[in-house]
Amino acid sequence: MRLTTCSDRIGKGLHRALVLLSVLSLEVGAHSMAAAQSSVRQVPRIRYAPRGLPKRRVGAGIRGPHVVAVAVLAPKDHRPETGMSAPALYWELSADALPGLERVTFTLTEVRHGASAPALSRQLPLPTRPGLQRLALDSLGVTLAAGREYLWQLRVDQAGGITGQDAALIRRRPAGRADRGNALVRARTASADARWYDAFAALADSALV
Repeated sequence: MRLTTCSDRIGKGLHRALVLLSVLSLEVGAHSMAAAQSSVRQVPRIRYAPRGLPKRRVGAGIRGPHVVAVAVLAPKDHRPETGMSAPALYWELSADALPGLERVTFTLTEVRHGASAPALSRQLPLPTRPGLQRLALDSLGVTLAAGREYLWQLRVDQAGGITGQDAALIRRRPAGRADRGNALVRARTASADARWYDAFAALADSALV
């Protein structure tokens, strides 16, 4: 599959992520989707639809003149699910974030009946390259309880008080059985079961190998 060229701001890592998101037929923003559409015309689409979940939109990241671009790679218009207790999460860091990068903070907060439980916070190793980033929750000793809903957030801080952050929801709904087969088969199985994070991870992991 030949990939079309994206702008330098999007970067190669985000371009790969946008291709994966396009394959899953998800809304990632008009400008981003337009950049990826031409590169996925020959890729079989994996149809995904939330399973009886209410619409819930998570707000966007920080806006302002002193902001660095960071994006968590997950739908924002509903509560995406996983069947895993410690799934891999994906996020994107812009190239202009690397110079002077001082801190990357991961925060996980359980959402309880409109209120939030105390947050769990971890400092992550600083990325050595921009683009698509993989965060394995098991490497942090973090597990998700079945049936619980969480808000996960990434915040990056650069020298000079420049910051950026983004967030998304996640809920664990255990799968009946482990997904098997190649990346595309596993992604289709997870997508058919409305497990967005598992479908994305199957494709993203194969792209990062």
